[in-house]
Order: sequence, then structure tokens, then C-alpha cells
Amino acid sequence: MKNLATHFIGACHKYASDKSGAFTLFWSLMVSTILLSVGAAFDLNSAVTAKIKAQSFADTIALTAAINVRANGGLPSTDIEGFIHNKSYNLSVIGFDLTPYVKTNGNLNAENWVVVKYDTVAGQLTASISGNAKTVFMGMFGVNSLQFKSSSTVDYAVDDINNSLSLALVLDTSGSMYYYDETGTKREDAMEAAALKLMQDLKTLVAGQEDNGRILRTGMIPYYSYIWWDKVVGMKWGRVSDYQINSLWEGGGTNASDSMELADTWMQSESGFHENETGRTDAKKYVILMTDGVNNYSSYDADTLAACTSMKDAGVAIYTIGYALNLQTYGSDNPEKSYTPSQSEITRATNMLSECASSPAHFKTTDNNTNIDDIFDGIGAEIAAQFLRISH
Repeated sequence: MKNLATHFIGACHKYASDKSGAFTLFWSLMVSTILLSVGAAFDLNSAVTAKIKAQSFADTIALTAAINVRANGGLPSTDIEGFIHNKSYNLSVIGFDLTPYVKTNGNLNAENWVVVKYDTVAGQLTASISGNAKTVFMGMFGVNSLQFKSSSTVDYAVDDINNSLSLALVLDTSGSMYYYDETGTKREDAMEAAALKLMQDLKTLVAGQEDNGRILRTGMIPYYSYIWWDKVVGMKWGRVSDYQINSLWEGGGTNASDSMELADTWMQSESGFHENETGRTDAKKYVILMTDGVNNYSSYDADTLAACTSMKDAGVAIYTIGYALNLQTYGSDNPEKSYTPSQSEITRATNMLSECASSPAHFKTTDNNTNIDDIFDGIGAEIAAQFLRISH
């Protein structure tokens, strides 16, 4: 340490006494190189993040295109029917936003496109995304963007959907859902919108596949300190309706345990419903638990995890979503009301959700770049991938 300090002091003296400017030039070049390296690493990381997010979008678009082909009984000839062969679509125009990682033109992701191509011989389609991630530091040296590409291939020409499906939503409607999320949207409103879209996607997924019996069953368990029994939608054929989802509002404390125990009870009977309806004995079963905070008491955590373990042991896939569980201040419609979760609350909630989930990949969290709609879209794509084969 002493030698390092001695060398540094010597360098400073040399800098002060340098007459020719050579040392000053050397020092300036060294500092510039360091800054460029750090800046390049930042820009490269943004480009990698854009590519990862674009891959998720490619998966969703490919699955959507395959579902549309199956629902329409052929390739689309109009934009209303689906993605037209070899046509370029701007990502932001069709609802896929890569902000803040990409170059934009106003509110338009100007240089980011998706093209869907159909192979009618192989019965496959490929969704390919190409884009340009914007740079910050590298732009000072003439590199204004970094190109990225992602693609996803799906088999659409299958004779029948691979399985039957049961899904239960377990949704936190506690008082903290009143606050904004990381995107500045009221959490309750954003959660309802995401759940609505998921239900519509599931309806589209099974469209035209129920001639020999119904294959989709869904239910919903809203909760706060208790199960919100008036709003519970028991497992039924078809999807939870828009009205049933839109009728929710926020209030009360947080206790996920009773709701997950009820979900466990529901899932124990689901295989029988599908077997009686279609003869299938291997229905896929899913539970999605979403919460934006910690249970009011730690004993609730243990009860919640016991229900999670019971379901996982029975083959139920459990997705968990930590909504707005970041150490930051969240505002609300009332300028005088805001909320900042403590680190201990975040840690406890995160630990419970990650342990409850079927795998690390089944535990999802929102942040400043990933909203609740992105997460529900991703889960829907993963569920759809169980029915339509997907590859990258």
C-alpha cells in the first residue's frame, strides 16, 4: 500500500513538473480509455437486455401467430387475421415496447421490427426481431447504436392441442395495491388489465380445439387479510370473465395462506373433471400467485409454503409474482400519499415467493423495465409453449 501511494505521489509530481506535455497526454489517454471501457460495458449491457426482452417478445409473437393460424384454419391474408407472411411490423405499433433500450422517434421505436415467415411444408413459422439498441457513451466515439436479433420458431400444423388446462389466479387485492407501480400505474388497475389479457390469450389458445370436449378450466381467488369470498370465481369451464376481474378493488391487509390452501383443494379435483370431459388423464394444472407485499404475520408464510409444497408434489406448476417489491418510494393518485417498503419486508416476501414457485424461473418480479403486463404475457407464452412446440 505504501509503495502504491509513493508511486501515485510521484506521478502527481511528474504531472506538475512536466514541461513537454507528454505525461499530460499519456494521462489523458489513459483516463479516456478507462471511461470508454466503462461506458462500452454499460452500452453492451443495455444491448444484451434489449436482446433478452426481444426474445421474450419473439416467443409471444410466434405463439400468437401460430394460434391465429389454427383459429383461422389457414395463413392470414389481412392484419386482422394475424401476421402476414414476410411483412415487417414495427414493434411499438403492435404493442411491444423496448424502451428505454432502443432508439426511438418520439413515442415510436423507430428501428425495431418483427417479421413472421411461414413454412407451409414443415408446418412451422418463425418470428424474427431485429433492432438497434441505443448507446450513450459509445456514441461519443461514433457508435450510435448496437444491432441485436432474436427469433422464435413454432410448429403450428399439429392435429390437436397437446393437453387440457386448469389455471387458478390467486390475486392480492390488499390496501397497498392502491399505490403506483414502477411505471407510475395504479397497481390494482395494471394487475386487472394483465389478468384480462391472460384470460383472452387462453381463450384464443384453445379456440377451435374443443370439438371433442372442453379443455380449459379457470378460477380466481382474490384475497386481502382473508379470502374475498364475494369475488371468488370457482373453477369452471372457460375463462374468468372480464366483469369478474374488473369488479375487484383494493383494501385490507395481506394473507395469502388461506387462498393458496383453497387453490390446493381445487387442484386436487381438476384431473377428474378433465378425464370425465375428454378422457385425458394428464391435464396440466397451474396456479399463479401475485402479491405486492409481505404477509401480515410470519406464520402465514409457513402455511402458504405448506400449500405450495402440497401442490408442487401433486404436479401443479406454480408461478409467483413479486409486484413492486423494490426498495423505492411509490406514489399514488393522492400526492400526499406514498409508500416505501422496508428492505426486511422485501426480503421476506421475496424469500417466500421464490420458495413457493416451482422453480427459480417460475418466480417473476417487476422492476423499472419489466411491468406486470410483461410478466403475465410471459407466463401466458410459457403455458402456450406447453401446447405448441417452440424453439429458438
